[in-house]
Amino acid sequence: MEFKRLLKLFGYKSNGVDNITIQDSMPNRLLPTVFIKGQQAQYIRYVSSASDFVRSIWAYYFSLLIGGDKHPGFLIMDEPSQHQMRVDSMKELLKLSSGLGKQVIFTISQDREYDSKKVNIFDLVEDIDDEEYKLLHIADGAGCIDKMTGELQEK
Repeated sequence: MEFKRLLKLFGYKSNGVDNITIQDSMPNRLLPTVFIKGQQAQYIRYVSSASDFVRSIWAYYFSLLIGGDKHPGFLIMDEPSQHQMRVDSMKELLKLSSGLGKQVIFTISQDREYDSKKVNIFDLVEDIDDEEYKLLHIADGAGCIDKMTGELQEK
């Protein structure tokens, strides 16, 4: 299943990927659910760390993007690195996105703290071929849209 493959790729560790499933039946229809022997099934959000829950969201959305027959074929994510995501997880997310042949748009702060150290956006894309992504850098204090012309600014 694509969802489980992506959970592993992004570094999900909270419950063991083999205990997670998505079913087409109630009560958790189409929601990632954790089934651990001897315990009641739980929605993944309630039994995962905050960063692992974010990884599960990434895996879910990208599973739909990759394999969804009715998916529009693009994805927009705002600050996917919330909850102090590990650098390796962010790099895998960006690397996967760059090689899909689909449009994925991220808004990511230029400088963030990952693994208790300051990391620049350029560190996150260093292993990706420059031809595989487009980076629109917006300087601090600058806007995305030029107030005078209404045109997109590239910096």
